Amino acid sequence: MRYEAQFTLTPADMMTGFRMHFRQSDNILKIYLFGAVAVLTLCGVAAYSLQLPIIAIAGAVLTVVVVGTFSLKEIALRRQANRVPAETVSYVFSDVGVEFTSSIAQSKLSWSAFTEARLDERGLVLYTSRMTFSFIPARAFVTGYFPRAEIKALMAAMLKDV
Repeated sequence: MRYEAQFTLTPADMMTGFRMHFRQSDNILKIYLFGAVAVLTLCGVAAYSLQLPIIAIAGAVLTVVVVGTFSLKEIALRRQANRVPAETVSYVFSDVGVEFTSSIAQSKLSWSAFTEARLDERGLVLYTSRMTFSFIPARAFVTGYFPRAEIKALMAAMLKDV
């Protein structure tokens, strides 16, 4: 078994990787809007029921602060992603492990080096520690086919021994 992925990491790929790391959807705007409406509704009902308008004001301020904080985090990540120079990287998955190649570095890691893996239709995230991860987008596989089921079975077999 051998699967090869080769790609140039784009800012959109970096954002997708970070969202997969934080277990977020790619459509983050819907989550922000849903949360904002929920908090404003809850605070509005509480303010009306208790006849304390300060609760509504505090809810509005809280909503702006929370949504603003997460939005600023997204903006900072996107700006940082735009500063990273484009570089073509290659991953080769085999029964032995994963081989990584770029213009700067080349490494070969056995499956025992990985602590966790996340896989969905967007791609694959491999963890070597709690905060160190690599994102491989689904579009990167050389054959044009994303072998999701095959890689999931391989990772389940290999990572269960870790």
